[in-house]
This record gives sequence, structure tokens and C-alpha cells, in this order.
Amino acid sequence: AHEESLRITRTICGDDLKVAAMLDQLSLLCARVGNEADADAKFAEASNIQRQLLGLNGAPENVVGDISLQVFVGKPFLSPIDPALKLVNFYAFNTVRYRHPCPPHSKTYYELHVLEGVRYPQFGFVTSEFESHKISPNLGVGDDGESWGVDGQRNSVWHNGGQERYGGTWQAGDIIGLACDLESMQLLVSVNGDRSAPNGVFFKFDQRAVHRSLHAAFVASSGSVKFNFGEDQPLTYSWDGFLPLGVAVRPFV
Repeated sequence: AHEESLRITRTICGDDLKVAAMLDQLSLLCARVGNEADADAKFAEASNIQRQLLGLNGAPENVVGDISLQVFVGKPFLSPIDPALKLVNFYAFNTVRYRHPCPPHSKTYYELHVLEGVRYPQFGFVTSEFESHKISPNLGVGDDGESWGVDGQRNSVWHNGGQERYGGTWQAGDIIGLACDLESMQLLVSVNGDRSAPNGVFFKFDQRAVHRSLHAAFVASSGSVKFNFGEDQPLTYSWDGFLPLGVAVRPFV
């Protein structure tokens, strides 16, 4: 996957000589990640180099993680986050997670805008026990027992690595709403504000399943996804009885 990261960086930065040495250094670091005990340090160093490279052409300084949204599983520089545009560009199957958990007994929601090229989306929620794999970016939302995801491309609900039927189909341009109801202990989905079947509740669980905190999280293998937690701008669609997640967490941060 590091070859793809280099290709993307080179496409953005161009092939002029002033970035050639840094690209070589990035290539070396990426090739060595996974083979050494200090893999985390290599990831941080490679990410910093790519940040500098992208910055040479006016890209946002923080291309790896926003203060509230971070790449949680996988290689950060393969899913750069643009906080200003509220955009994640997926070049690998990396899970990004909202830092702040859903408040206890709350009813909250957030929105994801599906743009062109999105493949294998899994949108939903993970617990605080969701595994953080820095080297193996293969754990998506719903691929373990600590996460729940809905997928409008493969028409599936994902949990614990298994899948059940979801009748909704998403297209580029759709705005997907994801809601966490910790009063009724259920997760819900909407498409362009519509919660009627086949949307609505996609998973129910008992209190024991979420005794750990829940975080919004999403993943795709490619394409771009815009995110909105309602922190500094209103969400496109309102849900009666639910608060935007970014508003609900304010008293707790």
C-alpha cells in the first residue's frame, strides 16, 4: 500500500526536484514499517514527511488528523483528513473515529456525505474497546464484536465480522445520517433525511453490550466522504428528539 501512498503524494506535489529527496525518504520509511519494533515511530515520521510534502503545494497543514476525528485503524497518511473541508480521502481501508464518545443515556446523530468513488463503506459506531491496529488496516466498523456498521453499497449490516441484510442502497451525493439512541439501546440510519424502511433501526442491543463508551466511526476502501458532527455548523437534516453529536458532547469536553 505504501506505493499507492507515494503515487498519491507525487500526483499532488508534482515531480519537481525539491520534493524528490523527501519522497525517497518517505518510500524508505513506508517500506520498513511493519518490519521493525518501532513501527509507531515510523508511522509518525512518515506522516510528518507527507504532511510537509503536501504543505509545499498549499494543502492544509493538518492532513493526518483533525482534533476531533482521527485515523484509528490503519496508516494515517493513507486516509488524510482535511478539517477545513470536513473531508476524508480514503486510499486504503482505514477506520476513522470521532474522539468524543456519545454521552450516557443520550440520543445523538451525525452525518456523512458520500462523494464519488466511495467503495466498501461501513458507517456506524464502535466501543472504546475497538482494537486500534496501526499496522493492519483491515478492521472495519462492524468487523469485530465491539463495532456496528451499515453499508449501503453491499446492502449489509455488519457486526462481529458477520453481515445481515440491509435493504437500502446509497449513491454518490447521498447524505447518510447515523444515530445512537442510548435510551432505547438502538442504532439508526437515514438516507437524505428519510428514516422510513428500509432505513431506521439497524441494530438493537442490551445495556451490557455498550457498558463501554460508544464512538462514531466510519471506513471506506476508496473515495471521499464529508463528515459533519454539528460542532460548528448545522446538520443538513434534523432528527426529532436527537442532538447533533458535536453539540451533545460539549458539556463533557
